[in-house]
Amino acid sequence: MGNHRFTLYNHNDAAIKKRWICTKWTSRKCRAAFVTINDEIVKKINEHNHD
Repeated sequence: MGNHRFTLYNHNDAAIKKRWICTKWTSRKCRAAFVTINDEIVKKINEHNHD
């Protein structure tokens, strides 16, 4: 998603629904994230508070 990187938030690899968060979630309190179901994006919060 652009130049931003995301990491898997829920660590259940068998889960069908997965939440991905911006890698700056903790350090910059960035709330950008997205949710996938069966590897397809179903929800996107693309509001980064950093470059």
